[in-house]
Amino acid sequence: MEETRQGSEARELRRHRRLDLSLPARVSIEREGRQVIVGNVLTRNISTGGAFLRTSMLEDLGIGTEVYIKFQIPTDVCESLAFKDLDARGRVVRVEKPRRGRKDRLGGSRTAGVAVEFNRQLAFSSLLE
Repeated sequence: MEETRQGSEARELRRHRRLDLSLPARVSIEREGRQVIVGNVLTRNISTGGAFLRTSMLEDLGIGTEVYIKFQIPTDVCESLAFKDLDARGRVVRVEKPRRGRKDRLGGSRTAGVAVEFNRQLAFSSLLE
């Protein structure tokens, strides 16, 4: 996920198609040589190249922060609530503070969060195994 700013407007240069999905995920960072869980979040959208994570825990997730993410992908929503984990590693490339009166693509209020670019493309095909 790349972004260029001209004045107060941002123009996005996306390389991967994103899906507006709200998926549960656990985010952790490395601190003093060990992984520390920052918290549980929900995605606002996800692609093979990155995701936007809705969170108010912005103090631990500044631009450039390396993050480890464990997404929980539902495997069969109709018959059970079984999930498969999908692990990703990436870095924070954008931080959004909460904005009043703005709506996201899903019609909800524009919440705070971070955009993460993955180090490697996510392999959604691994969920089919």
